[in-house]
Amino acid sequence: MLELAVVLMILAIIAGIFFAATPGRQANSPVSSSAAKQALQEESQFFLEGFSGVLFGFITANSRLPCPDSDNDGVEDCADGIRAGALPHLTLGLTSPVTNSDGQKIIYAVYRAAQADLSHDIDLAVAKNRFQPFLPPQYNQSTATPSLQTNGVDFCWALRTLARQAVATDQAHVRIGSNNVNTAYLLVNPGKRDADNDGRFLDGLNQQGNPVLFESPQTKQTDRYDDVVFAQGSNELAARLQCPALLSKVNGSARSAKVAYDAYRLAVFYRDYRQFAEKLRELDLDMAKAAVTRATMEVTVVAVSQATLAAAAAGNPTVSGGMVALGVGAAAASIAGAALALDSANKKRDDAQTAYDLAKMRTTQAETARNAAQKTATDQLNIALTTDQKGWFQQ
Repeated sequence: MLELAVVLMILAIIAGIFFAATPGRQANSPVSSSAAKQALQEESQFFLEGFSGVLFGFITANSRLPCPDSDNDGVEDCADGIRAGALPHLTLGLTSPVTNSDGQKIIYAVYRAAQADLSHDIDLAVAKNRFQPFLPPQYNQSTATPSLQTNGVDFCWALRTLARQAVATDQAHVRIGSNNVNTAYLLVNPGKRDADNDGRFLDGLNQQGNPVLFESPQTKQTDRYDDVVFAQGSNELAARLQCPALLSKVNGSARSAKVAYDAYRLAVFYRDYRQFAEKLRELDLDMAKAAVTRATMEVTVVAVSQATLAAAAAGNPTVSGGMVALGVGAAAASIAGAALALDSANKKRDDAQTAYDLAKMRTTQAETARNAAQKTATDQLNIALTTDQKGWFQQ
């Protein structure tokens, strides 16, 4: 990208040399034929387009347009309210002022509407951190410092805002038919003479004051108008800079990070649910183990009790043998019942143990999924931040 900017700058300088080398005409001598006017206008457009290439390179390198040179020292003047002046040739890396073949300086105007809310700021001559990607909440809640990276993404955002802005007469704009149209920046060749005889080289609507109003680039040259305007609209400049693709990529990365974060939060919820289910299964297991303990004690108590009763009956001469046999059968039945209860308790304990082991395994799986989702969310967040920080240079 920087190499392209250098090439464009060289082409602009060549265009300027070509234009300056064109034979001049007497200062107040009008161009007579329509063909000659057309040729001169096309020649001037080529000249201005060349320096528009220089500005394009400056944008790429600085993520902003230069401020105008208001005091003719070759250096940009960025004080508030300075929206038009000469091209700041020294700021642009050029060695001499940018003039036409008659030595008249090329007029340069840029849209400069500063706003306290940076997301609505349209001061195209000042680099600001206008764009903040819609990142997931954990970024703002972390210890990470919010992105203060100012780059081409922020300039593209300003162009997007300008495209939706109503015309402001104190900002650079052109008159097309009966309509005023905003421009990101414009260049004006004041021509070779004061064609409309109003005491200044700028003709027609062209003026640097307030309003910062200029003729349409399609305005034809006449005996009373020999200026040439090159205007760059916000949508045109955004297309040249590939802003739609850039903003789409940055926003897409941020949205992917948000989706990954939502998936992570869902994984956390599921893990918490599995942990709760595991606790319930653990409680069931504890209760089943307690039931086994109770059933074991019941078997022991019944066996001892029945044995004691049987011994007592056997030692009592008043108790018949039939009664003793009946008592022994009853004791055996009681012990068998207690043993069945113990078997049932053991089975329930085994089932509870199986359910607990399964719940514990699912908790482990849910924790693994949560960790994976957390890593994905972190990776996507880093990608979103990196994409925002790269600006123009996404490759």
